[in-house]
Amino acid sequence: MAIGLISCQNKTEVKNTEKKKTIELKIVNSKEVDLTNNVSNSKKLSPISKPKYLLSENSISLLTLEEFKENGDFRSTKNNDSLFVEFLINFTTYQNNLNDSLYNDANYETYNTLIYSNETLIDPKAKEFEAIIKEYGFFISSSEGDIFLEKDPSFLNNFTIYLSERMNVFKKQYIKEIKFPIAEDGGIIISTKELIERMLFWEHFARSNKGFELPEYAQEEFENNLFYLMFGMDNTPIFDWNSQPHKIKPELTKEFERIIGKYPESVSIKYLEDYLIFIEDNSFIYSEEFNKYARMKFPKMFGK
Repeated sequence: MAIGLISCQNKTEVKNTEKKKTIELKIVNSKEVDLTNNVSNSKKLSPISKPKYLLSENSISLLTLEEFKENGDFRSTKNNDSLFVEFLINFTTYQNNLNDSLYNDANYETYNTLIYSNETLIDPKAKEFEAIIKEYGFFISSSEGDIFLEKDPSFLNNFTIYLSERMNVFKKQYIKEIKFPIAEDGGIIISTKELIERMLFWEHFARSNKGFELPEYAQEEFENNLFYLMFGMDNTPIFDWNSQPHKIKPELTKEFERIIGKYPESVSIKYLEDYLIFIEDNSFIYSEEFNKYARMKFPKMFGK
């Protein structure tokens, strides 16, 4: 079954160019452990007042961690890996549902004071809310002046001791990309160097872990990062705005050439070599032809 692993809120910046990332989850033995049922029996709730949607029966984060602490040492890391993946998918669904409720909360603007730079302007109710959501495994993030709930890396790291080495390698990178998202306000906010490193990391991970519990995730992340390296975003164009006609940035083509020379085994090479020919054929001038080329080379990014 295809299930999203990245929160909807993280996709705000790239939703016009990127189809929702999906993964194929291997069937997990549901008889091994039930991570979602009977959550209403959880007693690990904060004593301070909660919005009603945080009293949901879906508080999977608290129960899953408790279950791992009780039984994780008695299972193989293989089983723990599968259960962690199942949890991560359900946790993302939980996150998206909570964010939907948060946006409709009458106190949303009150909570939004959490991102004010002046500490004295933060409403006390907002600070209480922040403490509550941390208990559920989230922290307050923001995009374009609006808050949303993001997975708390420190919470996810509670599972480290129960997981295999390769799952922890995956988790470490996953957490890094939570801490340092690729985009904000319609533009890429990580360096070109970091973008390339992410592309190469996911390519290597996909190649080295054929039996990984998330078989398509790494490949999709590789393709996504390669796409943004080649075509940029609305507010991070690959051409110079000040030039007429718009010329492709020379530092970008130099970076493509550097990758081709330094990483000859990378799958990205066949894309970049062909792209450089395309750029040269278009006299290094940006036009609508680039959009057509992008759609042809990366149809998944456009929902095809």
